[in-house]
Formats: sequence, C-alpha cells, structure tokens
Amino acid sequence: MSFAREKIYDVNYQGDYNQYRFPKRQSTKEEKIAKGQRNFIHLTIDYTIVAQLVLPAQEFSYFLLQNLDGVASVYLGFGIVPDVTNKRGILIPSEQAYEPLMVPQNDIWIIGSATGKATLIYSVD
Repeated sequence: MSFAREKIYDVNYQGDYNQYRFPKRQSTKEEKIAKGQRNFIHLTIDYTIVAQLVLPAQEFSYFLLQNLDGVASVYLGFGIVPDVTNKRGILIPSEQAYEPLMVPQNDIWIIGSATGKATLIYSVD
C-alpha cells in the first residue's frame, strides 16, 4: 500500500479526493452539443419540380443543405410547402449551401426549379 493512497482518504488532505471515490458521469445532451459531439446523418436527395417532405419535425441540433446541381435552384421550406412559381421558401441557388444559425424544428420540405441533386447533413441528438 502506498503512502499517497493513504493520504487521499485522510480528513486533512487538501487535494481532490472525489476523483477517486465517484465514477465519472455521462455528459448530457446539451453538454455534448456545446462540445460539438454529435451524430451526423447524411442524405443525398433527388429533387424535382414537385414539393417533397424530406424530414418530419424533430429536435434538430444541426442542419446543412447543399445544392449539388449546376443549373437548378432549390427552394427550402421549414414548416411550409415551398413554391417555385410564387418564390415561397428559402432560395438556394445552384452549387450553394444553406446552414442556418438557429436550427428550426419544423418539417423540412424542398422543391426544385428543375430536377437535380442535393445533400443534407443533419443531427438530431
């Protein structure tokens, strides 16, 4: 038995003896998000001129949509069905991306000005 171990349980010991007595607790969801520890999910989406529901309402902690098409634009709607004719929704031009500062928790809809591809990266933890 070492002298250091005996000192840890001494009442007069000035060090941090709690690290030896209590197991480490798991990080909470908010702590993981603050540290940037997320489980990211990647989807490739083939969009058309017909609006489609990409994801139902959830607690998203991260969201990024990138338009991969070289010509077509994408309209993005959070909680609304976007419309190309009335220019309703968030416009993402060709070869551009959208990453909101505050991540919405609504349904995610997209529609394209033509057929094309987009990539979606999100996290729900």
